[in-house]
Amino acid sequence: ADGRTRVLQETDSMTTMNSLTRWKKQHEDSGYIFQKNAVLTRATIAQLRRRKVHTLFRWVKGHSGHHRNEEADKLAAIGAAKPVGDPIDLTIPPTLRVSGAKLSVMTQKMAYRAIRNLKDKHVDERPRTEANLNRITSGIQGAFGIQLSEETVWKSLRAKHVTRATSQFLWMAVHDGFMIGTHWLRTNMPADLQERATCTRCGECETMTHITMECNAIGQEIVWQLLKKLWLLTGARWHKPCW
Repeated sequence: ADGRTRVLQETDSMTTMNSLTRWKKQHEDSGYIFQKNAVLTRATIAQLRRRKVHTLFRWVKGHSGHHRNEEADKLAAIGAAKPVGDPIDLTIPPTLRVSGAKLSVMTQKMAYRAIRNLKDKHVDERPRTEANLNRITSGIQGAFGIQLSEETVWKSLRAKHVTRATSQFLWMAVHDGFMIGTHWLRTNMPADLQERATCTRCGECETMTHITMECNAIGQEIVWQLLKKLWLLTGARWHKPCW
């Protein structure tokens, strides 16, 4: 609806409704420090303020046969199943932008959380991680024709069907966090330890790609053959493993 049409918004999420209404001032006064979906909440409130007429909210019980709510759930399921989420404009006009926390409501706990949030946002550049992410996204696009975002890749590592051990292994592999290959060639490494950088079977400098996919060590081909058999049991098409 345009900004001059009165709107009644129905939702089965009391938290969402309260965040946009009852808790709005509290979140703004505290600088959204404790708000988990601060970016979305800020942008939504800004859009509501741009409207020339009131937007009303009504809570409805979810999964209770409410027609509009059931249809909304279907659309949400379709959106969640997309490999790449639809782009959402979260830009807030300067005149509607509310930032920072009021000193009158600031506490030591809030200040500590704000500092932690700022530190979490600062991430040092990791060229090897970026290179591995590029290999992953380009490999998936080549095999399946799907362009994934880096955020989607990271979220996939925490999917429910991925075990914790597997998730940790993949996370370390993407970050090039295992002590293999060039990690042994650091200047402070003794000569005998630097020899570990090279595969004793192939003579190649070890990488995770070499270890899992390229090395001709005994047993590797058997592992991939077994994995292929399991994969084909799902009825899905088999693609040669790659980054």
